[in-house]
Amino acid sequence: MTSWLVTTSRSLLLVDGGSGEARVLHEGAGLYFGLSFDERGGFPLRVAARGRMVSSPDPAEEERGRILLFDEGLRPCGELRAPFPMRDLHQVLVRDGTLWATCSFDNMVAVLRDGAWDAWYPLGEPEGEPRDLNHFNTLAWIDGRLAIVAHNRHLPPSEILLFDWPSR
Repeated sequence: MTSWLVTTSRSLLLVDGGSGEARVLHEGAGLYFGLSFDERGGFPLRVAARGRMVSSPDPAEEERGRILLFDEGLRPCGELRAPFPMRDLHQVLVRDGTLWATCSFDNMVAVLRDGAWDAWYPLGEPEGEPRDLNHFNTLAWIDGRLAIVAHNRHLPPSEILLFDWPSR
């Protein structure tokens, strides 16, 4: 029977497709969002954890998200933290050894390649507030290009932005 990995506002769950029962694999790291294996389905599993709840009294500006790592037994086996804040962390995608993570608060995509982090601003770094102009949310590969969904909270309508790899 099939099982599903599900991220929620409070935890990472493993849901049994037959019984519908859910087992908590991880909790206590704020909101949980995107998850990704590499393009071949390989481990470690990577899960975006914001480190803060929306209802938190702590300012969003102080949020420091991280990528949680899980082994083949779905046990925590480490985490990845960028040297810069990953705020309002959403989607995580791994391809060709490169990790991409959308950070909506800063209109940025965090990129980890060859052990080095890069804060990439696909449409240029916003000047002033609000920084979350396009609310980058979802990542996918389309015809060998990186696709980023921009919800354009303040500039409708939403759009899909396509970038050549690896030049961006």
